[in-house]
Amino acid sequence: GITPGMVPPFTPELSWSAGIQYTFPQGERGQWSIRYDASYQDDIHTGPINTQHNRIESYTLSNMRVMWRSADEMWDAALEVTNLTDKYYYLTYFDQYESGGGTLSGQPGLPRLYGVTVRRHF
Repeated sequence: GITPGMVPPFTPELSWSAGIQYTFPQGERGQWSIRYDASYQDDIHTGPINTQHNRIESYTLSNMRVMWRSADEMWDAALEVTNLTDKYYYLTYFDQYESGGGTLSGQPGLPRLYGVTVRRHF
């Protein structure tokens, strides 16, 4: 069993994600869409024994995307921004602090990134 007060590794108490999209029809000029997504992850621990050194604090991430599609649906393009607020967060920690090594290393998540996509459908 699990010791009272201990939480299994990588198990947030709460996590959620949501998205909203709106499309603006433009007749012969195709259509524009805008999309916003957000996700939240509560605090997690990265080791079987919960310590302050293997606790990753909660974080919220958001992304935005603007898209265009031609009226004949042969072309589409998109501009995307991920991690819109440029949140600095960690995906994992490797805790050797408590075991006597005295080190803690972590893998940070991706910073804000931009992307452009243009596609032709055949």
